[in-house]
Amino acid sequence: MSELSLNQSWDYLSASLTHFEPTSGHNSCELQTAIQVLKDNSFLEVLIEWYYDLYNTYINEELVPQFWSPFKTRHHSSSANSSDTAFPTTSTHDILFAAFNELFVSANKWIENQVLRSVFELCSDCQQFRELQMKMKALLRSILMAEIPVCFNQYLLSAYSLAFSVNQYQKNRHNLSVDVSTESIEMDAKCRGCQQSIECLCRSIGEDFMQFNRQLSELSLIEVMSGDTITSVMHSCIEKHIYQSCKGNFEVSCICNLKKWIDNTVINWVRIVYGMSSFSNSLSNLEERLTHFLYETYANCRMEQMFDIIIEYPESEPSLIDLRECLEKCANFRPKLIKSLKESLETRLLHPGVSTSDILAAYISAIKALRVLDPTGVVLQLVCEPVRRYLKSRDDTVRCIITALTDETSSELSPEFVKGGVQSSDENNYASDDENIGDNWQHWVPDPIDANQEVTNGGTGGSKSLRSSDIVSILVNIYESKDLFVEEYQRLLAQRLLTNFECNLEHERRNLELLTLRFGESDLHACEVMLKDVKESERINQRINSGEIEAHRIDAFPINSLILSAQFWPEKLGLPAIEDLSGLKLPPEVDSGTQEYTRAFETIKGSRTLNWMSHLGLVQLELDFNGKKLTYSVPPIQATIIWHFQSRQSWTITELCEVMGIPPSILRRRIALWQNKGILKETTTDRFVLIEDERIVSAHTGAHADTHMDNDFDEDMANDKMTASAVDEREEKLSVYWSFVLNMLQNLNSLTLERIHQMLQMFAMQSANANELTAHELRQFLESKVREQKLVYSNGQYRLNDAN
Repeated sequence: MSELSLNQSWDYLSASLTHFEPTSGHNSCELQTAIQVLKDNSFLEVLIEWYYDLYNTYINEELVPQFWSPFKTRHHSSSANSSDTAFPTTSTHDILFAAFNELFVSANKWIENQVLRSVFELCSDCQQFRELQMKMKALLRSILMAEIPVCFNQYLLSAYSLAFSVNQYQKNRHNLSVDVSTESIEMDAKCRGCQQSIECLCRSIGEDFMQFNRQLSELSLIEVMSGDTITSVMHSCIEKHIYQSCKGNFEVSCICNLKKWIDNTVINWVRIVYGMSSFSNSLSNLEERLTHFLYETYANCRMEQMFDIIIEYPESEPSLIDLRECLEKCANFRPKLIKSLKESLETRLLHPGVSTSDILAAYISAIKALRVLDPTGVVLQLVCEPVRRYLKSRDDTVRCIITALTDETSSELSPEFVKGGVQSSDENNYASDDENIGDNWQHWVPDPIDANQEVTNGGTGGSKSLRSSDIVSILVNIYESKDLFVEEYQRLLAQRLLTNFECNLEHERRNLELLTLRFGESDLHACEVMLKDVKESERINQRINSGEIEAHRIDAFPINSLILSAQFWPEKLGLPAIEDLSGLKLPPEVDSGTQEYTRAFETIKGSRTLNWMSHLGLVQLELDFNGKKLTYSVPPIQATIIWHFQSRQSWTITELCEVMGIPPSILRRRIALWQNKGILKETTTDRFVLIEDERIVSAHTGAHADTHMDNDFDEDMANDKMTASAVDEREEKLSVYWSFVLNMLQNLNSLTLERIHQMLQMFAMQSANANELTAHELRQFLESKVREQKLVYSNGQYRLNDAN
């Protein structure tokens, strides 16, 4: 072959480089001659630069615009129809795969040009050829990403989400037993993998997806174009799986299973996406990043349910252990958890609609649960400080704590109380860390950083011993004093002994011994005397009622008394001032029996005598209605009322008040007990008659001949804070509202509680000095008027009593 000129060589090579025709003669003498001519004239570099510029022009003016065209066109048409139009899954992945396949084929012709490869191979410069290829890929990448449309991420997200779904569906079917019913698959409305209802496309979608990722990798585009989308799909799938498998499931540990799921499912899918059998250096920390995201997502999931986890403790302990592991891995999550839990407690627990006993039960569960979550106790103190302050503001907190401690049926505090312990004095609980380290200094650990927040906020975050105290000590130290609890226990014990005549003395003595361990013997000496009084009273009752003292026998009826050492019992015997019944006059026969009992007691005790509290106690009655006998256990005042009706069948309120020595308001309330039983009936205003028809009485008392009334009537009144005395105080305080209620009912006939409250808020509570009236207080106020027969309550509405 003749020698080629420079121009001929250029024409020959430029034509070969741009026609992209598959040839087998690239190593021919003609090609070598043309390359050698350009090389001898130093034109090979010019040829390569010309080829690169031509490639740049092509991808800028043709390839990239052509690739983005279907996405931009579809985006504009969708936007014109509806801004919220969602792309169908099949069309998005079809368009994406087809467009990128065309891009790959077109770009690869230039990048993997065989003539160009031959030029570098004949020049023995393969390294420069690889650098040129990398340069061409970088150019394509930069131009592509510079013009990427907004909607393209939606296509990528849809395609990768669909591919993950297909992969999981195929994997699950493969893991199932061999006899998977094709009938059940055909009966499904949609394929659970590709979501197609006519024909399953899982296999074709999987193949197209693998090709798509392989092409992305060859063009070095997979990380820059799809990296964020792949991460987003992984995060979305992990989050969805965690919420589906863990939400509401507190009784089983989930972290280990979630880690296995990520390794077997998510990471294996990533290997498929990147086309690797094992991780490369660039993805070696992927598992660590996904595990960290797992911890964060699980912590967020549990944080939303933290209140329920606390309430369900100890069944929820496995989820707390998992969450503790998450907090150790995600240190910045701790303040977020504390803030969220405090808000949940304040929203769902610390409001008037929740009873104090329920708040205490939740607080105890929180103490136990948060100690599992954070053994240092810092989270416990930071979270529960608002609960402590709220409990301290409630009037019945001390009583609820003491009741829970000493009640046989309490399941929350009884086990903690039985543990016993040293005295929970304030000085011990607020000792400094230096004082508490002692011989354990080698294992001393400083408080976490956020422990100082409580000190800043005026709390007691610096007290490490308080955070490690037992639950009973924590509850006692709500008030930072034991005196309130000692006084309340004395009152509670007095009420139990005076109102429950079948009180378990052994249980009370056991409670007293446990309390003595915590509060000291000197503070509870009075309680010891109270229990001794009960025991001594039983002994004296047995001697007197047995007839041992011949000179003072009580034959009419037995009398059992509780003889109190007044100076050791609490003021007013620990009973609330419900009503002043100290002037109650007992029937002559009963009064004679108590005087005889007193003389018998004086015979036994010598210089000591008895002062009877006739309004306290319990009377066993047997009423005979024409041969039908009914037995009742009632307080003395109710027994005295019915006693007088055996001498006269009809009494007025005024007459009964004179013979009994009590005010009319008290008598009206107490006589209602017999009205409700159908034994007495108010024929006219303030006149009551005895009903001797046993059929009417039986209809009210029940079918049993031996009918026991509420023998703890006084106990209920003593223990309930919303008793008659509270109602009386409220009536006096809120009497200004009575005229408004009267006018409303006179004009509107009948109203519901809610309507009355709304109208009072609009018209009666506008003045600055008006008392705020809650719906609960209004109900108590109106119920007192019903008891006084000024109002009638029927079908959920209040109306005036027409009889008045």
